[in-house]
Amino acid sequence: MLRSNFVVEYSPNLAGTNWINLLSLTNLGTNPYQFLDPDGDGEPARFYRAFMR
Repeated sequence: MLRSNFVVEYSPNLAGTNWINLLSLTNLGTNPYQFLDPDGDGEPARFYRAFMR
């Protein structure tokens, strides 16, 4: 089964469990996919994770 639904989340720290949805993607046309987080500028730290759903 080919999965094509992806989620990118962020958190201000790795110790916490509160991950915030940044974007959801379906049927990506490119591999690898590059995304930008302009709201992350000026933040002391921001960690990201991406996974298939």
